[in-house]
Amino acid sequence: MSQFPALCSLELAIEGDGSSGPPIVLVHSSVSGPKQWRRFLVAARERFGCTRAVYVAGLPGHGETPGWPLAAASPTLTEYAAPLAAALAEIEGPLHLVGHSMGGSTAMAAAGLLGDHIARLVLFEPNLLFILRETEREAGREAVWAETASVFNGLRARMAAGDIAGAAEGFCDYWEGAGAWAASPQLRKDAFLAGFGPMRWELAVVMDSASPPEGWGEVLPDQGTLIASRDTRAPMKAIVDALAEIRPEWRLVEVEKGGHVAPITEPELVNPEILAALA
Repeated sequence: MSQFPALCSLELAIEGDGSSGPPIVLVHSSVSGPKQWRRFLVAARERFGCTRAVYVAGLPGHGETPGWPLAAASPTLTEYAAPLAAALAEIEGPLHLVGHSMGGSTAMAAAGLLGDHIARLVLFEPNLLFILRETEREAGREAVWAETASVFNGLRARMAAGDIAGAAEGFCDYWEGAGAWAASPQLRKDAFLAGFGPMRWELAVVMDSASPPEGWGEVLPDQGTLIASRDTRAPMKAIVDALAEIRPEWRLVEVEKGGHVAPITEPELVNPEILAALA
């Protein structure tokens, strides 16, 4: 299924007998890596005990997972998701997938590759930025795509020029607010930079890919939940709105604050909604 099947790790974080539901697989966002789910795992243990297995995925370049080969061409979203799909295929299904941002986009594409093996998706603001390019002439989204292209192509240009710290600052300030990087302690900046390397291929994936020829509506599972923050950035709101139009039967949930990084900064708001969607 994948040219690079080793480019995804899966850790069994909670063993479960399956008596209360299918296995759950958590797919992390950019920069934060698999560790972003630590507080969710505590909540999941409290909710399910040993009745549901929970796995944590590591995408290319995060945690112990090797990075995408730099000599290879930048992957499409389908190619990028293929290692995750290959790993998921080894777990007895059906499965429930949870993904945040880059993890949400990758989970969607993996679900498209695996069909009935994925029974449910729970997505917090998947960062399918290319959808905004595809739909820029619909529903007044021209300004949203213009903002997206300006910000993220600017970050790509900084990275190409070797200004990784400048790109990391721009990324942090865009999602967390102006001055967030400057206000961060050095320990956090160091950790952020350590997880920023995969952005080289991740931005290419979410900016340059395309929706499946048959459309997302034909490849996604019938059961799904979209979660967004009320104060998120315009591109994320537009993406969630577009997905809600594609899958109107999916449940749409809004948390009151935290923006795009709410699963990390406001887990007390987000984790209960994820758990409810998995019930």
